[in-house]
Amino acid sequence: MIELTGTKDVQDFIQQNRLAVIFKAGICRQTEEAKRRLSPFFKKYPDIPAAKIDVVSNREASTTATGLAGKKHESPQILLFKDGKCIYTASHWRIEGLLLIDAIGL
Repeated sequence: MIELTGTKDVQDFIQQNRLAVIFKAGICRQTEEAKRRLSPFFKKYPDIPAAKIDVVSNREASTTATGLAGKKHESPQILLFKDGKCIYTASHWRIEGLLLIDAIGL
């Protein structure tokens, strides 16, 4: 999973990948739990482009991602883009690898 730190990083990542998963991570217990629940997904599908945004130190990147998704900021949050459009989002305890698999259609 690559780290996105600025507006251009986020824009380029979404534009350059037909599917793009962005995980917006904070420093709370819920973020650690979301990482644990997503880990099997990222291990099973390593070819799906995935990126992480540290919302504490990269607020600009976080704001850009949620703006492009047309969603409000939450943390932790997962955003799934397909062909530049956000087709799925989940936050907090609703973040699940199996739901992400369903959203992608795998």
